[in-house]
Amino acid sequence: MALGTIRAALLRRLRIDKPSARKRCILLEAPVEVRILIYNYIAPQGYLLAVPYTHYMGLLLSCKQIQDEMTSQALRLTTGHVNKLHAIVDSVPRLRLQPLCPDSFNQLMHITIGVPRWTLYTKTVKHDLFTALSQLLPLHLSSITIEIDDFKTQQELDTMLSHLDPFEFIRWRYAYNATPTVFVPNRTSYYDTHTTYRDIVDIATCINCILAPSLCIHGHLPENAWCLRSSTSASYSNPLPHASIPSPSPNTRTIAFRFKRFHPEVRCPCGDLPHLEYPSKSLRHRWMPAAEHKRLQLAGWSATWVDAAGATKHFSRSEPAAFLWRKIPGWN
Repeated sequence: MALGTIRAALLRRLRIDKPSARKRCILLEAPVEVRILIYNYIAPQGYLLAVPYTHYMGLLLSCKQIQDEMTSQALRLTTGHVNKLHAIVDSVPRLRLQPLCPDSFNQLMHITIGVPRWTLYTKTVKHDLFTALSQLLPLHLSSITIEIDDFKTQQELDTMLSHLDPFEFIRWRYAYNATPTVFVPNRTSYYDTHTTYRDIVDIATCINCILAPSLCIHGHLPENAWCLRSSTSASYSNPLPHASIPSPSPNTRTIAFRFKRFHPEVRCPCGDLPHLEYPSKSLRHRWMPAAEHKRLQLAGWSATWVDAAGATKHFSRSEPAAFLWRKIPGWN
């Protein structure tokens, strides 16, 4: 049955019984097969993440039964999509994708990528991470959160030992041995392995490249030494060229990079701070991805820095708790 015929029949029913129609949902009087056909018309096969939320949110919030049916249809299809994403993620970067099996609309719209701490020592961690992101960003998600994870199981330790080469393992071991054993007031708020701002700034900065590929051609600030596609990237953890990094059209509304508290920065042998991360040679003036917020706005993104107190701004002298990239509403 064509959708036009179904629509005409529902409108006739509405005109025939107009007073009582106000007290019930006409759509629910249609057979469930017809309702599924309507959901599939709104989104391909009913997969809500394939279309903007404005296409279906009014119907989704109209009543609980319709919400349950639409969500169930989307979740049923999500299993196949998530399995494909897990196959990509698991085969390349040893990342963790959460939730494994979403069971609600809220879980469906929020995805977390866990980056094991030890992968920061591998040569391809950025390429791996952004290959996974390129599969997620075209989806119409509310948010993608990136987090750096500590060890949780013996299996993760075995995975690390099987993937790090001897030089990378020495670097990890050096950082592990350099981790202080006592912190005040809360040791659990720090990473288990010695982690400084310098360890994450390159990966965080390269998110600018995937959200706004035009920056890699002619738009980066001179102080930005970490370009995802440049073969001359200053990143010591990934000096490989990235011309093969895909450039998807991002539809996700928010990307968050969250981290724990950092350990004190290790100064260079000459006593200075790392000059790329601290151009002014002061801990109060760090390089951060949000420094390019004006250029990112030209590509439709707002970049901010969130400190431990929850204050959101384009610049902060305090230690960061997260970087946020939000899509500017109405930007095509």
